[in-house]
Amino acid sequence: MRTYYPEDDYEGYEAGQDLLVRRFITWADTQDCDPYAVVSALQFRHTSVDGRLAYWTAALVRDFLLSYVPRTLSATAEDAVLVPGTLRLFLRYLHETELADPMGDPLPDLEDAVAKASAEFPAAMADERNFGVGKYWVMTAVRNGVDPSDSDAMNAFLAEVREGKHAYDAELLADIAARHAIEQPGQALPQLPVALPTRRSSWTPQSAPRSWSSCGSSSSGWVTDGP
Repeated sequence: MRTYYPEDDYEGYEAGQDLLVRRFITWADTQDCDPYAVVSALQFRHTSVDGRLAYWTAALVRDFLLSYVPRTLSATAEDAVLVPGTLRLFLRYLHETELADPMGDPLPDLEDAVAKASAEFPAAMADERNFGVGKYWVMTAVRNGVDPSDSDAMNAFLAEVREGKHAYDAELLADIAARHAIEQPGQALPQLPVALPTRRSSWTPQSAPRSWSSCGSSSSGWVTDGP
């Protein structure tokens, strides 16, 4: 199995993501973490210019925690409290299992980057200027008492917005949309596959559920706004 997949290899990536998350959950055991944070980290790397899932630098850690997560995960800072710690555990997992890309930063540098970004994480999650368009509307709906997992309720809310029944910051929304258009990620040149170490496991990508039981804590089950 590889840790690089072309963006159009949807089935291959999904299978690889499921297996990595399952192996991580087993490794993490009872330590507090949220599997959805790992899914987000893998999607962040998969949709990057190089697409290497196991390649991490201090700069990428900061970008993930202070830009990507606040933009894409429709959750409050309180709901996403496990994200920084889960990323730290996942980076340790990559290094302890020898999956980490050798061109990435050393683990101590990555852990230091997580610690520094963690202090800024709550403010970054709360700042609407960091939101993606989808997240902006989800969080606005939540503030108005709408359950974003209820598609009918969300559609009704958006219809009411169009009718002028709910106030929103049109200037901020325009800025968010413009920035999102500029910052659209995408892979550049194809990368050689990196092999995962062979390991016996009762889990298979085919049997992977769409959600995972969390490692040592209850999972948040965020709504995501895409890459």
